[in-house]
Amino acid sequence: MVPEATVTAVLGAMARLGLDARAMREAVGPFEGATSDEAFEMLWNAARHRWPTDDLELAIAGTLQAGAFGPFDLSVLTSPSVGAACQVFAQTLPAIAGEGVVLGLVPRPRGGMTVRLLNSTPVNVEVADALLLATLIARLRQQTHPQLKPAGVWLTRAVPRARTTWDAFFGCTVRFKAPHSEIQFNATDWRAPLASSNAAVHRALVPLLPGIGGDVVGALRAHLRQHLNEPQSLRSVARRLGVSTRTLQRRLGEARVSLRELLAQLRVEEARRLLSGPQRTLGEVADQVGFASASSLARALRRAALSGR
Repeated sequence: MVPEATVTAVLGAMARLGLDARAMREAVGPFEGATSDEAFEMLWNAARHRWPTDDLELAIAGTLQAGAFGPFDLSVLTSPSVGAACQVFAQTLPAIAGEGVVLGLVPRPRGGMTVRLLNSTPVNVEVADALLLATLIARLRQQTHPQLKPAGVWLTRAVPRARTTWDAFFGCTVRFKAPHSEIQFNATDWRAPLASSNAAVHRALVPLLPGIGGDVVGALRAHLRQHLNEPQSLRSVARRLGVSTRTLQRRLGEARVSLRELLAQLRVEEARRLLSGPQRTLGEVADQVGFASASSLARALRRAALSGR
């Protein structure tokens, strides 16, 4: 589900771009508090049909007004530095983008940081990834001097017709069709102060923010779905998610599932999806989702069927 405030903010940006906001609103249909991912996809497709180029995500991100998402947006802008702003953005993202979209902070060599999106929504993954990261960069760039230039940007989005527009917007070479979307910052940019920093306002906004930590298990699911055929450990996964191993263990305990059980469930789900599609052998699917052999996949499918999962 996409929060109502986000849909309203996007509709406002579309209107400022000259698109028919009323027609866009009708494409969404009635909603109270939130709208479905499918309805938001209808809205986006209606807007894209009317937009002459394939950079609508950039146009929207550059047109969204500061504070469009209320206290969540302002809490980012009043942070003391780029790094602190990204940490607050990670904390508040589910309130802006809806459950299933989580931000992971992964340390890089020499004090840099990777800001990685882990998106488990059923639709709009490419659109949501590009729009969210473009919005984050647009917000931060307005408040840094010299203007912020990431070390690198990767997007799950398909390759656009005019790549130079995307490179110019982000200030670096953008790589498309990546397994996940992320922005890499060097240490200097990560520590860069924000001109809009305001400690008093930021302290006043803190009580309005969601609980610290976000949906760690949701982020874990999204990560595992992208790496089903790779070996996983608590330590390596926690590092990829930007949390401590102890935090990840605690959140898995609260969800009453282990990493091994969760990985097995997701592998079986993906195997069923692949087997229901175009013709594939059991061995091909087993290799794709991380089972050692066709027979081990067959046993897992039988166990899942017997357990009613």
